[in-house]
Amino acid sequence: MEISTERRDTDYNYSDSSTNEQQGIRFTYRKYLGTDCKTSKENVAIKQQLELMKMCGRVNSNPSLAQNENFRLLVSKCRGVTPARDNTRPNDSKSLWDDMKDDYKKENPELNLMGDKFIEPSKSKLKIPPKDYILPLPKPKNED
Repeated sequence: MEISTERRDTDYNYSDSSTNEQQGIRFTYRKYLGTDCKTSKENVAIKQQLELMKMCGRVNSNPSLAQNENFRLLVSKCRGVTPARDNTRPNDSKSLWDDMKDDYKKENPELNLMGDKFIEPSKSKLKIPPKDYILPLPKPKNED
């Protein structure tokens, strides 16, 4: 915001040599309207590309989407995009917190902690019963 005053003195040197005096005050207000159109378009394109990077792994791993006409544009945008995998996770599927907690328990065996057991990685996977496995029947309800 800017405020300014102005004063003008003008001398006319015509036949009667008159003087003209003008005074004024000016208020100027400037407001930032945002980015220019080119920057806005670039930002939208970058957001779209980042979203595609996140989602194209799911799109490319689902072949049924390529068969669906409603996803034709999305499949065409994701063609050739291979997402980078996060390789920072340990192979034993334990979290860093579990590792830190186990180390702390080893260093301080005299302390009693909530859930005081060592968290070991799961060695057994979920097993699917064989096809000929017969489930037991539910117990009948006793009606009195």
